[in-house]
Amino acid sequence: MSLPSSTELSTQTLEALAGIVGPQWLRTGEEAWKRGTSTTSMSRRVPAVVFPASTRELVALVELANARGLALYPVSTGRNWGYGCGAPVRDDCVVVDLSRMDRIVSLDAELGLVTVQPGVTQGMLSQYLRERQLPFLVPVTGAGPDCSLLGNALERGYGITPHADHFGAITRLEAVLPDGSLYRSAHGDLGGQRVDQAFKWGVGPYLDGLFSQSNLGIVTELTFVLARRPEHLEAFFFWVPEDAGLEDAVGAIRETLRELGGVVGAINLLNPQRVLSMVAPYPRNRVPRGEALSAELLAELTSQHGVGAWTGTGGLYGTREVVRAARSTIRRRLGRVSRRLVFMGAERARMLGQWLPRLPLGLGAKLSPQARVLSNVLSVLEGVPTQMALPLAYWKSGRRPPEGAPLNPHADGCGLLWTSPLVPMVPELVRIYVRTVREVTARHRMEPLITLTSLSDRCFDSSIPLLFDREDPDEAARALACQQALLDTCRREGFLPYRVGTHTMRWLAEQAPQAWRLTEHLKRALDPRQVLAPERYSGL
Repeated sequence: MSLPSSTELSTQTLEALAGIVGPQWLRTGEEAWKRGTSTTSMSRRVPAVVFPASTRELVALVELANARGLALYPVSTGRNWGYGCGAPVRDDCVVVDLSRMDRIVSLDAELGLVTVQPGVTQGMLSQYLRERQLPFLVPVTGAGPDCSLLGNALERGYGITPHADHFGAITRLEAVLPDGSLYRSAHGDLGGQRVDQAFKWGVGPYLDGLFSQSNLGIVTELTFVLARRPEHLEAFFFWVPEDAGLEDAVGAIRETLRELGGVVGAINLLNPQRVLSMVAPYPRNRVPRGEALSAELLAELTSQHGVGAWTGTGGLYGTREVVRAARSTIRRRLGRVSRRLVFMGAERARMLGQWLPRLPLGLGAKLSPQARVLSNVLSVLEGVPTQMALPLAYWKSGRRPPEGAPLNPHADGCGLLWTSPLVPMVPELVRIYVRTVREVTARHRMEPLITLTSLSDRCFDSSIPLLFDREDPDEAARALACQQALLDTCRREGFLPYRVGTHTMRWLAEQAPQAWRLTEHLKRALDPRQVLAPERYSGL
């Protein structure tokens, strides 16, 4: 495969970069080119990648960029799968990979506060807590154990453990500004380290938020609140038998969250295609090339695997008495809209795993995928990083690595585009949204895999993964066209994204030019040379 034409960096510039990070931590040529590719099928020209190991090296890189007119694109680990991975928004940026900055700087076990650098992953924090037997939950996401905690929080990602809003859990951060100077809060400057870590808002204008979904600085460390491991945790699952029950289910979820705030984590609601992607292989030999599952085949598969029209899941956290009381509320609210309602703790999940192989007539083999999903959901609710959600990216490609191998959708050639609209928790609006997604994906012959995740008792985030064969140009083009149609149609209906991928930053700027005016003024003042991540979450 030939490399795309690129703006060549001068020998002097490459030597200067190597002088800062060390020759072994500078990548050019094909290795740099690969950093410009992603699961979205879009690519950018990347002349070089550097791997700084400290804030000092990072400051030197920013100063060099100002002196030589370079554009830098910082990434925590580059695993922003479905949103552009580690590829820049525009061509010819030097990618700054912060994965070597991987220290857990401190952990205040008394207050439940942890301070991490960009390269610290979910898996690293999990191991750190386990080795020290500390009673905290990792704020896990579906991205898996090898993804950055800091990167997800700054993109305002979320999970389904008690502190579901990961940016909301941040109490302080430090950053390198575009001129190479350092930012920290007023409380930090005043020397109140423990107060700075314990109190999110500081004093004076709240400036930490300027570094979330932005290009105004490179965050080098942040502190966030960890949820304590409760005395008791249970997952609950419910199955809505008919699609016509969606509105009632949404109303019941809303009332459940209102009554059990602080006891229930986020609640997920998944449509049949999304559940099938977790429990059954894609029937590619029965689906014509370039088509989606037919209604008849979908009905057959859902019947075969016992999948309802909508499947819901959530977690209960608290003392045994609190969880027992919450169960009664769940039964009262969700039981009336469900065909079946199941509560499962760790002990019950373990027993299920022991008994399934003993069932006769192949029932164990048939039920094992569902049982595995239930067990994995419980692990996520317990704050244990898993690869549970990653096989989704391989569902249509069929090129999944061997069982137990680390999954990397980008490196493994998966085609994946995420679209993430926000949907008010109003039953009639949720119905309009679901109808919109179904119609748009049907026009583009894509599978409508829908998840609705409660961000509060007022709003869902809906994640729509578009899966395609990255090696098929026609299919990749169809997926990109489908995503564009989803963005445009959902915008007209009032369902707007909470985050976007690097390839859709321009669309975002074009749709709301007035909204970006202040951001543009800040960018010009702080970064007149456009050194940091040009065009990322900013105006045109």
